[in-house]
Order: sequence, then C-alpha cells, then structure tokens
Amino acid sequence: MHRNSWYLWGVCDRPHIKFCVYNGDRKTDLSCQKISELLYSYGNVSRKPLDGITTGYTSSTGDRNVASRDALKDLPVLQQNLADLTELAGKGFTTPVRIGTRSHLRFMLASFAVKQIEHSRSLLKLESSIDTVLITRSMLEGLAQLLWATKRPRRRPLMWRAFAFVLDWRLLQEQRSQGLTIDPVIERHTRRGIKRYGNWFLKKEARRALAAGKPLPKDPYSKNWYGERETDILRDVGGETLLEGVYAPFSEWHHWRPGAFGRLLSFDKGTSTFSMATWDPNQLATALATGFLCLWQTMQLFNARCRLGIGHDLQWLRRRQPTLR
Repeated sequence: MHRNSWYLWGVCDRPHIKFCVYNGDRKTDLSCQKISELLYSYGNVSRKPLDGITTGYTSSTGDRNVASRDALKDLPVLQQNLADLTELAGKGFTTPVRIGTRSHLRFMLASFAVKQIEHSRSLLKLESSIDTVLITRSMLEGLAQLLWATKRPRRRPLMWRAFAFVLDWRLLQEQRSQGLTIDPVIERHTRRGIKRYGNWFLKKEARRALAAGKPLPKDPYSKNWYGERETDILRDVGGETLLEGVYAPFSEWHHWRPGAFGRLLSFDKGTSTFSMATWDPNQLATALATGFLCLWQTMQLFNARCRLGIGHDLQWLRRRQPTLR
C-alpha cells in the first residue's frame, strides 16, 4: 500500500535526499514572486518584457529559418548553462537541508527542487529529441504551482502536503471495496488527517450538499490539491506569455494534436513524399531556455528560504544565459 501521508508527514522512512529538521525561522517575503520578474531579457526584443524568459525562438519578421539559425547558434550555450545549473543545484543537497519543524513551505521547496533537478537531468539526456518539450512542460507546471503556493505561504504549502490524506483516503476506499485487509493504524492516521484537512478539498457539489445537510458524494474531494486549472495558475503567477508561447504548443505534443505534427512535417511535391523531423532547433532551444528558468527560479526561492549558500553562483549563471533574438 502506498502511504502518501505517512511519507509526506515524516512518519515512515526518510527519503534518499535528506531534509534535516531544525528550530528557528528566517522570515523571507516570497509572496510577490512571479514568473514575470524572472529573466525577462530572454524574451523577444520586439515584445514588452512581461512574462518570462522566452516565447520561443522567433525573429522579428517571423522568418523561421532566421529563428533556426539563432537557435542553432545558442544551443551549445543553453545546454552547457543548464548542465552547470543542474550541477550547482545538486550541490545544495550536499548536506541535509534544514527545513524547520513546522515550515511546510520549506518542505515543498525542497521537494520541488529535487524534482526540477531530476527533470533537468532528463532534459540533458534527451539531447536533441523533440520530447524535451514534454519535460519542460512538466517543469513549467511545477514552477507555476510553487509560485502560486508562495503567494499564500502559510496555507498553500500545507494544502499541498495535506492532500496526501485525500490520496490515502481514496486508496483505502478502493482496498475496502476489494475486500482487502486494511491496517488499522494507517486507517486511523488517514481518518485524523481527513477530519482536520478534508474540508479544504471538497468539490463544489460536496460543499453545497454539506450546506444543505445532504449526504456527500461518494468521492467529495477535488482531483488535485490546488483545485484550479494549470492554465489559470500560470496566469495568476504572471505567465500569460509563457502560456501562449511555450505551454500551449508543448501541450500539443503531449496531447498528440495535429498542430504539433504540423511543426515537424514537410511535403516534397516532386516525390509526393511526407517527411517528419524528430527534432526542431527552435523548440529545443525554447525547451532548454524555459527549463533553465524553471530550475533557476526554484533554486532561487529555495536558496532564499533555506540559506544554501549558492546565491552568488545562481546570479552568475543567470547573467551567462544568451538573449533570444
């Protein structure tokens, strides 16, 4: 049985990357952090610097060949910078990170940093594959959720952590329906968590039923911890341009939509032959640049909150990134 709440609340085994508990808290205001404040110089110079590092490699005239030349020129630097940032981020875990006894934000930052580091390693391993956009899409969703959580740093990180009780509750319902034996200790632990936090995650119809004194639906809880659409969260943290120029086209590849194939297909009239590329320098450069953004800002927040001692190196790597033309 997967005991999500046990692991997230420190009842069971420790993770391989250690988060060390300590007393004391240095206050850092993270509520104003938004994608729009980060690396704006990487945006297309023909646009106002609003929402992130890039809307993709495009020239001011829209000439894709010009854009491809820019992308090909910058690809080695983008790959090297991401590799250096990934190595630097890993050094933040050389010793156990002190996250505090009651800081859910620090716990969330540490967890998200580990996942962003692993995604960055995967990006580098994929090299020129078009599937880099799938990894970057996930990284962008993670950054958006993290920034959204920091806007209400006391409540939302706790919501992320407490949603594990909902996951365990669902698993218990499934096991009970299958006639499986349920550990009473786990059931009591889950029941206590649901009693304390369950109302945070009730769906609208469940809230209406509760207000009317009617029975709750069979599963009264929302699908995910944040109860919002990923696109709405991106907008809320200032990612409108990234939503349009990165998340949307990368999602097309994720969902097998024809637009994604259209960017890779070509047709030779002379031979009546279709050809499909398995990489695109523009999308690859955009994926690497956006992946750098996601890991960089995650580590910036993590370093500010947990004092990892890598702030100077983070700023140096940021200045080293090429500007998209």
